[in-house]
Amino acid sequence: MLSPTPLSESHVEQGVAVYQVSDYEWVAAATEEEAVAYILKEWGYDNLGVAEFDGCFERDEVRACDLDKNMVNVAEDCEQGGKDLITYRESLKRHIAKGEKFPMFFCGIDS
Repeated sequence: MLSPTPLSESHVEQGVAVYQVSDYEWVAAATEEEAVAYILKEWGYDNLGVAEFDGCFERDEVRACDLDKNMVNVAEDCEQGGKDLITYRESLKRHIAKGEKFPMFFCGIDS
């Protein structure tokens, strides 16, 4: 069973946090359970409950990320090596300003 990560101001922007849900994917959501339910659906395992997710996959524990220390590349040409790094907080503020709905895929890296 997941034990929620205690959140501080460094983890939350307007009620939303960014959770690392696997070695390669991050989800923006209001709660850890919401992030896990979202990624289970994305992976096609939405028939599993959140409690069943814990231990089902080879992964680090789900954890909230520090929005001010972690960076994301938002360059339009990032796949060709372009770089435009901003903090997770700045990226999250942009998503919120656009009126995007949460939970949502936040970022990922190719393996």
